[in-house]
Amino acid sequence: MDKQKETIDILIPCYNAECYIKTCLDSILNQSYKNLRIVIVNDGSIDSSESIIKSYQEKNPQIELYYKENEKNISKTRNFLLNKIKSKYFTFFDIDDYAEPTYIEELYSLIKNYDVDMSLCAVSKHKAGGYQS
Repeated sequence: MDKQKETIDILIPCYNAECYIKTCLDSILNQSYKNLRIVIVNDGSIDSSESIIKSYQEKNPQIELYYKENEKNISKTRNFLLNKIKSKYFTFFDIDDYAEPTYIEELYSLIKNYDVDMSLCAVSKHKAGGYQS
């Protein structure tokens, strides 16, 4: 079985993220695992987030953009995204997240190699002057 046949959904809530969104989307689009469906919900942004997403969407048909009114409740936004899942596997990205190019491939390989339902990893928080694990 070709490791890249299964689609993996990437779920991204977005609210006023014009300064982060390019880094996030570039990081996802540059993944070594290419069969990705990127699902973004604009959660009522009032900055240029939506126009930035639409410019990426024009060049990347795997990006789907939805809109909902902001309810000041990230749980409702994540539930909205969960209702958009079409694939067997998914992951959440926050709009200020970015990942190493092999992130998805490595997590997916763990699922397949160990016949498990999910895989997890650590995160690093980057700040000016360094990072924290």
